[in-house]
Amino acid sequence: MASSYSTNFKIEKMATGDQSGTWGTTTNHNFDILDRIAAFKAVALSDAATATLTVAAGSPSSGSSNVQDGMFRVIKFTGSLSQACTITIAPTTTTAYFIIENGTSGSQNIIMAQGSAAQTVTIAPAKSDIIYCDGSDEVISVGTKIGLSIALDDIATGDAASTLATSAGNITVDAQGNDTDIIFKGTDNTADITMLTLDGSDAGTATFNHDVKLGTDSSVLGFGADNDTTLTHTDGTGLTLNGTNKLTFNDTGTYVHSNADGDLDLVADGTAVDSINIESAGGITLDAGTAASGIIYEDDGTEMARLHNSSSDVILETKVSDKDLLIKGNDGGSTVTPATFDMSAKGKLLMGAGAVGSTQTAGSQTGSVTLDFDTYSNFVLTATGNVTLANPTTESVGQSGIIVFIQDGTGSRTLSLGTDYETAGGAGLTISTAANAVDVIPYFVKAADSIQLGAPQLAFA
Repeated sequence: MASSYSTNFKIEKMATGDQSGTWGTTTNHNFDILDRIAAFKAVALSDAATATLTVAAGSPSSGSSNVQDGMFRVIKFTGSLSQACTITIAPTTTTAYFIIENGTSGSQNIIMAQGSAAQTVTIAPAKSDIIYCDGSDEVISVGTKIGLSIALDDIATGDAASTLATSAGNITVDAQGNDTDIIFKGTDNTADITMLTLDGSDAGTATFNHDVKLGTDSSVLGFGADNDTTLTHTDGTGLTLNGTNKLTFNDTGTYVHSNADGDLDLVADGTAVDSINIESAGGITLDAGTAASGIIYEDDGTEMARLHNSSSDVILETKVSDKDLLIKGNDGGSTVTPATFDMSAKGKLLMGAGAVGSTQTAGSQTGSVTLDFDTYSNFVLTATGNVTLANPTTESVGQSGIIVFIQDGTGSRTLSLGTDYETAGGAGLTISTAANAVDVIPYFVKAADSIQLGAPQLAFA
């Protein structure tokens, strides 16, 4: 009667009365198989895309040795690979487990497969895995199947790029010791650095070793348990603080915020004279785009004054009824009020001291002379020939002053008048003719083209 064989490793089971006198040989062959089942072997691979790991012969020979490399339970594959190698476990009906190590050089994966390779297991260089075959063209990783758990402090330092990944669900990093931190370390230009520390003793406060960059347009930083305050990156513009939230300084009473679209408030609750201090190494520009609004000065919400423009005319306007506009200064350490505009009297100007009009002193005047009333109020003219005062175009109604007319060393210089200059009774002016004589002539501008001259005060000595 012929021998039969076990399913996976083809251990020969001799029939009764069979192999008379050779039982010892066949039994020793079976012991060789059993010895491999609990042993290790290094198996060399050639540099090829495929290889076969045979567990048992498909049709063993009775009474012969049928040992195979695939009978070893722990196998280390060696050899130099320039490509990944798929190792097929044969025969396809094998149901067995293996501890496999990828000990090859060349930084290539090995892929354990069976039959049509419906499911395979990839083992990276210098890595190991426990696998089993189910006899139906699938190779399964035991660690993956049972959720293999290894104590974190038992994991050794690797020597290649690594990935912590899951195809579904969350990945949780949990420092369970009381007040312990989560620390991310790395190497920057050969120097070991701590890139990020999450402080477990301070509710997870994050301390970054260097810059924090949000690398996408419209990135948002949220603050508060319900993200009630956010900073949003506005592409090409800057950062936007949401809603009417405030950017505060020192305490909640000093802040910048926008209470409505288009409005910006700068608020300080200090009482010092410089509670809000605007300082620049260059100039400071206040640009009010609405002419009537301009720049407004308020005191506790009451508008006191406004600086604005009308058709490009600059207007300084007081806003409280009958309250004056005062101009003050410092004279030798004392405060003085050089001018007061009395708004209860239609803006009457009260001068705190004498007012001095600008004076033109012009020597060697002869021929037609046009006085510049825009620039000067008073004129000192020394005649070196006969003089005619030509009609001006610069006089202003209400303007007044004096004209001092001086004869040169020759004397007898005459003074003629343009039609805009008017004298009492139209009689003209009689002036001194003596050499070096000094006459003073008062004037008042009554209207456009009407400059009225008073009687000359003659021959001042």
